[in-house]
Amino acid sequence: MLLRGHHLASLIFSRMERTKTMGLSHQAARIARFWRSALLIFLLSLGVSAGLTSLQTPVYTAASTMYITVGAGESAGELSDGASYAEDQVSSYMRLALTEEVLAPVLERLDLNLTPAELAEQLVVSSPDATTMIEVSANSEDPKEAMRLSHEVAVSLIDTILDLSPKEARKSGIVNATLVTDATLPLYPSSPRPVVNLAVAAAIGLFLGLAQGLARSYFDTRVRGVEDLESLSTVPILGEVRRLDAGRARGSVRARNEWAYRESIRKLRTNFGFVDLGGSRRRSTVITSALSGEGKTSVAVNLAWSLTAAGHSVLLIDADLRQPQIASRLSVDSELGLCEILMNRGKLSDFVVRMYPHRLNVLAAGSLPPNPAELLGSVAWSHLLSEAERSYDYVLVDSPPLLPVSDAVIMAARAGGAILVARSGKVRVPQFKSALQALQNASVTPLGFVLNAVKPSGAREYAYYMEPVRRQQGRRRLRRSGGSRADG
Repeated sequence: MLLRGHHLASLIFSRMERTKTMGLSHQAARIARFWRSALLIFLLSLGVSAGLTSLQTPVYTAASTMYITVGAGESAGELSDGASYAEDQVSSYMRLALTEEVLAPVLERLDLNLTPAELAEQLVVSSPDATTMIEVSANSEDPKEAMRLSHEVAVSLIDTILDLSPKEARKSGIVNATLVTDATLPLYPSSPRPVVNLAVAAAIGLFLGLAQGLARSYFDTRVRGVEDLESLSTVPILGEVRRLDAGRARGSVRARNEWAYRESIRKLRTNFGFVDLGGSRRRSTVITSALSGEGKTSVAVNLAWSLTAAGHSVLLIDADLRQPQIASRLSVDSELGLCEILMNRGKLSDFVVRMYPHRLNVLAAGSLPPNPAELLGSVAWSHLLSEAERSYDYVLVDSPPLLPVSDAVIMAARAGGAILVARSGKVRVPQFKSALQALQNASVTPLGFVLNAVKPSGAREYAYYMEPVRRQQGRRRLRRSGGSRADG
């Protein structure tokens, strides 16, 4: 008894400590749920960049550099004035390089079928700040043509500068333009640049992927993981029931999924036992959810089977007098049951169906009354629970969902507590909070939360525990193969 109480207290205390430190880690976990779409956006960005890069025609660039000098005088002051004059002239010479005066001779020498304006679009003329250097870069799809264009334009610019200088300056050599670096044949295209393009695309894809994850986590209020439930209350998480997709899987994958589902039910049974229902708490528990379709009936049925497998006597009551499901799932007679007891038409032992050879006992809903809330709020319901608690180790009550009707709150108020089931990806946080608040307003003790239909985190999750199963299957296959060889 003390051990169970200590275990439950440690569960609640650890939850409180984790809630304090969730913050950013909780948000990061919510964003991480959208890693598939983030990865898709990242890969699409890389794919688009690679596709556009492959469609672009390679362009080669060659550059020639010329040096402008003005030698005016012999003194330091005169030389300084000449250097300043040369710097002032550089901007004029750069504009001059793109004029018809410079480009027309180039077109004639290279025999190009272009206009000076079209040739100017293939050129880039620049000069480093505070220098008298001029760089003439030429772009072309042909690397040899780019080299010839850069060389010829630089030479033509030098000739034009000298031709336009005053006659006195030309004779005395005051203004001088010299080709200091001639264009060389480019070995690699200057554009497109695949590495740079892919790096930019990767950065954009990463940003967009994170942005969409952040936006979706902000607007998506569905309960998807345990951390969502932990952020709402200090009520302990009793279990995460795996989603069973047996119909979609085959062979070992199906076996692993089924085993993982059964193991999650066993974990739920273990944690449920530590709630100490057989001690200081009453033995009856209402299993409900905020909405319909969250799997509360499946959780109730499988938890009941698991408890009986552990040697406990269990009474499973279908108290959903609006849409009962337990009788059909367990293939028991549903014509008479709970409704008849509440209407004083019989006693509990008259309508309980025992599922042999197990110790599971089922009380079907019986006939459907027009006033289920009034029946479930009657004294007869309280007497029924008291009688069942004296006869069984556990009394599990499958109830209607909390938000559509008030039945679950009414019956839970007279039971030992309630377990609230949330289906991953279905119920929203505000809806779950409203359901929890409805229980608390009625002074119902929430014994714990169960997260249902949780996606498996990976194939390796149960690899350690599945190893004995695989060895057993291997021995069976070996025996079958040995028997067939012996027959032959």
